[in-house]
Amino acid sequence: MIRGYLHKSIFLLATVAWLHALNTFAQEPAAVPKVIITIKPNICIAPRGEKTCTSSMDISWTSNIPSDYCLRVNLSSAPLHCWEAAAQGSYRHHVKLTGDLEYWIALAESVQQLAVSTVKLAALKPHRNFPRRRNRLPWSVIKT
Repeated sequence: MIRGYLHKSIFLLATVAWLHALNTFAQEPAAVPKVIITIKPNICIAPRGEKTCTSSMDISWTSNIPSDYCLRVNLSSAPLHCWEAAAQGSYRHHVKLTGDLEYWIALAESVQQLAVSTVKLAALKPHRNFPRRRNRLPWSVIKT
């Protein structure tokens, strides 16, 4: 009698463990796509004395899982461009920069950043308004 009860308990315990493992595998989240984004140029140089830069950014991306993706930028809440059932894409964005600009790829139904790239703004220093120092000191005895 005890022996039969012990066998039933072990069988029941094994069945519960098997069902729990099966349920755990069934509830695994969907794989997150691995996305790579590249932007050329990734530095925009403002002309000497100006604080803004105008440029065309060539943006390309690839993913290991085809899906609906959108390209977003930190200047706007709306996506720049979206692709349906795509694993790669490209886009050209004409922009006038006043600071650093961040682009990212997200799934169409979310704003979660899958891949991010930043375009840096670099400004050239203005010309010096004061004269350069003489190469030769005025009291030098040797004249060249």
